[in-house]
Amino acid sequence: MHLHLLLALLACSDDFKSDEATAAATDDDGDGFSENDGDCDDEDNDVGPGADEVFYNEVDDDCNEATADADKDGDGYDANNVRGDDCDDEN
Repeated sequence: MHLHLLLALLACSDDFKSDEATAAATDDDGDGFSENDGDCDDEDNDVGPGADEVFYNEVDDDCNEATADADKDGDGYDANNVRGDDCDDEN
């Protein structure tokens, strides 16, 4: 009896893993990228690998943490409008 219960639980566990894998492989927002493809927000079609980074919106638009969102001029200082120290982030 216990063996049957254990086998049933293991089967359910595998189904759950399979559902997770299917969800990660599905492009939910229609931008051409799934979570498996590196889409860090698969509910927003403006966010995904290859998208343009929009400065100062505090969103990782291109799903690349190395892209500076708050440092438009690339000088290593975040802009004032996002709580940084750079008063001229265009220069």
